Amino acid sequence: MDEGLLIALVSGAVILAFISPLVFALKLFVESIFLDKETEIRPLLIGCGVPILSMPVTFMIPGILDFCMFDFGSGCNEVSGSVFSFFYFLPFMVSLTIIVYSIRIEEKSLKKWAKISAVLTFMYAIAMELLMLVVLQTI
Repeated sequence: MDEGLLIALVSGAVILAFISPLVFALKLFVESIFLDKETEIRPLLIGCGVPILSMPVTFMIPGILDFCMFDFGSGCNEVSGSVFSFFYFLPFMVSLTIIVYSIRIEEKSLKKWAKISAVLTFMYAIAMELLMLVVLQTI
């Protein structure tokens, strides 16, 4: 498979994971303001927003801790690829934690949104793993 096509597909999956909950939340917000529909936005923001917004954190943690896969003389802390894989799956683990919490407090709406975010964050983690494989082949 052509590397450019793979990068385009993976980038599309990552963008879809960010944009789709935002568009739906905006739709619910507009409906609640202009159409006076009674919608509960809090389960959406917690169930879907928190895991989606934890994705940028996965990019910041390795930089803060100065982790890298290969030390090219920069003096960073060299770690294996599994550490980066763990960081990419952190939003998925947050989604699973919210699902367990929603089962415990018996909140069905929160569970529904957490399941949606679990699918999206799992897509994100797989996409980042594929991107990491493509980048490692170019080094």
